[in-house]
Amino acid sequence: MISSKNPSRKLWFTDSWRNGSNGIPDTKYGFYTIRDSSSQRDIYSGSPAARHSSTVQVVFVDGHVKAEKVDNYLQPFNSGIFAPDHQQENNVWER
Repeated sequence: MISSKNPSRKLWFTDSWRNGSNGIPDTKYGFYTIRDSSSQRDIYSGSPAARHSSTVQVVFVDGHVKAEKVDNYLQPFNSGIFAPDHQQENNVWER
């Protein structure tokens, strides 16, 4: 069992794409780990993948699933729950 403060607001796992060497997600490949910000992109991690009508399928620690809308599917960290201003107020990454 996972123990977390506010499990309904903490990201557990999500669709992801592998980061390309240019910092842009490679939409042909998924990846098993994602970083918590655009500043940490490298080819050994992934980014949230907005595969479904500009939404990222997110599973939260409490088990509920939600389609989170992003403005730009190649830059998910610029909007929605992945945006830096949202993370400070309601950090979905912190355990």
